[in-house]
Amino acid sequence: MNAKVQLILELKERIKAGLSSAKKYVNENVKEMKDKLASLKTTHIETFKAMGDQIPGFSSVMGLISNPYVLATAAVLALGAAYYKTVQMAADWEKGMAKINVTAQLTKKELASLSRQVLEIGANNVTPLEDVPDAFNKIISAGLDVKTSLASLDPILKAAKAGFADVGTVAAATVSVMNSTGIMNATEVLDVLFATVNKGNAEFSNIAQYLPRIIPMANAAGISFKDMAGAFAYLTAEGFRSEQAATGLENAFKSFSNPATVKGLKSIGVNVYDTHGKMKTLLTIIGDLKKQLGGLSDRKRGIELGKVNFDIESKAAIFSMMGDYNKLKDIIDFTNNSQGQLNQSIANSETPMDVWNIVSNKVKEAMIGIGETGLPMMKQIGQGVLDTIQYFKDLYAHSTLFRDIIKLIGVTAKVSFYMMIMPMKLVWNILQGIGDKIGELGKALGVGTGSFESFYLSIKPYLLWVWDIIKQIGRVLFDLNTGNVKGIWDDLKNAHLENIAVLRFKVEKEERENAQKAKDDAFAGVKGDTGKPGKPGKLDNSGADSVKKITEGGKQVRNITVNIDAFNKGGINVSETQGLKGMSVKDIEKWFNEMLMRAIINLEANQN
Repeated sequence: MNAKVQLILELKERIKAGLSSAKKYVNENVKEMKDKLASLKTTHIETFKAMGDQIPGFSSVMGLISNPYVLATAAVLALGAAYYKTVQMAADWEKGMAKINVTAQLTKKELASLSRQVLEIGANNVTPLEDVPDAFNKIISAGLDVKTSLASLDPILKAAKAGFADVGTVAAATVSVMNSTGIMNATEVLDVLFATVNKGNAEFSNIAQYLPRIIPMANAAGISFKDMAGAFAYLTAEGFRSEQAATGLENAFKSFSNPATVKGLKSIGVNVYDTHGKMKTLLTIIGDLKKQLGGLSDRKRGIELGKVNFDIESKAAIFSMMGDYNKLKDIIDFTNNSQGQLNQSIANSETPMDVWNIVSNKVKEAMIGIGETGLPMMKQIGQGVLDTIQYFKDLYAHSTLFRDIIKLIGVTAKVSFYMMIMPMKLVWNILQGIGDKIGELGKALGVGTGSFESFYLSIKPYLLWVWDIIKQIGRVLFDLNTGNVKGIWDDLKNAHLENIAVLRFKVEKEERENAQKAKDDAFAGVKGDTGKPGKPGKLDNSGADSVKKITEGGKQVRNITVNIDAFNKGGINVSETQGLKGMSVKDIEKWFNEMLMRAIINLEANQN
């Protein structure tokens, strides 16, 4: 008994020692973890503080994010933007369906039902949902009824994905084949097309482009669509390009329906028609040709076929089909028994992203569904705006009081504008008064005619001359301060001061042009003027006086010819002409230009 008690006590002490050791270990590790967390917190605080110091407005943005009201407002705005996007998507979808209804001619209720079905079909395919209405429009616009078009939509969308082709191209080709062959099942048509892809050597887009082109000639010759597709697959597998194979078959079928060709074939032992007058199958015709010509050399075979009146393209196609009859038969049998080829191609063309494309379309479907709830509201708002505009138009037309209120608002705005510009006009009038005094002083000094405008025009050439000096000095100073030695040399070398007489001529010419422009503008106020060049209006009696006053005030323009040779007859004698002795060539040129400009200015003044 004592031994048992002793054992229990020892166990108790050992357990106590173990727990103490475990507690110590946990405390040490917890402390270490707390230290690391504190260090991490300090690091994050320092990082965000550094970002706040370096990025303008960062602290404010972080403060806004932590504000629940700001977050709530941002969430509302985001929801509003998202809802607007859904309404926009729904509007685009409705626009596409409205385009379809131009052909479908459905009631609003029938169109809504069709829209839901088209939307559901599109959402279950990988083709972008926004492209589906256009694809359906191509189907129904080709002459199919709504029910057949709707049944054709899903296989066509799947075929576009499986054939890695544009959905519009697939839709156009499928419907064309359906209309040409009378096969009103899109899946059956697409099975044949994909069987052609399987056995031939051509892209689906090429097959969709060229096969419909051959069908009319095949129909005329009595060759079935599936036999024709097999022949096309065979030729492309034998190395013919898609266009080359299509041309060869088209010409061959054209020949089969030609009585002369039929007679020529019969002459070499090949009957195109059976005993009942029905066209034999393509395989039978090629088989009979092979029997009759198979043992001949290529040269003799060509001679025999030449009797049949085949052209080069059709002859090449027929020779090729005769070359490996068994392979041709296998391929034609395959296209005639092509059920399930579309589904097989769909399964073979699956990629990991297909499911995500469908998910994307499902999301768009949901968004369009949500957006459709906003379309009636948008319509009501738009109608409300139109009703409001019409209300005020009617009110303006029938209410004198309303018209007077509008006029009062206009007068108030006009008065407010005048009050706003009143200080500007005051300053201008003061400056104009000072300018008139300066003009009078200028007249007393012999400069101008008494107005400030004439005084300014008299001194403007000198101001332009001074301004030109300042600009040239400025260029030199700029090059000097930027160390551009070459630029300083070029500035000094090209330094040139415009002649005062030339500047005066430019100023006076500009003023004459402005005066003429103002004179021309005076005709704009004449009653009957259309304001369009070359198409004057009719003048009535009230406008005649205005025109008479304007025309009486003008002078007849005279053309004056200045003969420079006569002006400088005999040249310039520098050695004997007073004032020119010792002048450089540049100074003489400047003197001559100034004298010539004075003569032109005087002539212009006399003309006016």
